[in-house]
Amino acid sequence: MENTEKNWQILFCDEDDKYCSISEFLESLPQEGQIKVFKFLELLSKNGPQLRRPYSDILHDGIHELRLRVGKIYARILYFFVYGNFIILQSGFQKKTDRTPDMLVEHAIEYRDMIIDKYSEQELKESLDAPI
Repeated sequence: MENTEKNWQILFCDEDDKYCSISEFLESLPQEGQIKVFKFLELLSKNGPQLRRPYSDILHDGIHELRLRVGKIYARILYFFVYGNFIILQSGFQKKTDRTPDMLVEHAIEYRDMIIDKYSEQELKESLDAPI
C-alpha cells in the first residue's frame, strides 16, 4: 500500500473560508483522538490516493473521507487532491448517521473549486515555505 515515489503535501484549508472547520474539529477531540488523527494523516501523506478502507474512502466527485474511531466517537475528515501532490483537509465532524451528509460533501466540492480558482500550484508550493 505504501507509495515510495513521493510524499503528498497535506494542507489545512484557508482560515478565511466559512466552510473550514478542520482546526476547530481537531481541537474538540480528546488528546487520544488528536494523536490518532495525526497518525492517520501520516498514512495519508505516505500513500495519497492509494489509502483505502478502513482508513479512507472516496465519497463523490473527488472528495474523500478519512475514517477514524476514537473511543465511542466516529469521526470523519473530508479532503481532496489538487495539483499532483497536494491534499487539502477541508472539514472534520463527528459522524452520527450511516451516510456522510450530502451538504458537507457539496461544501467540500465548492471549496475545492474555489481553491483551484484562487491558488496556482506554485502559490501552494510557496505557502509551504511561508513562516507560520
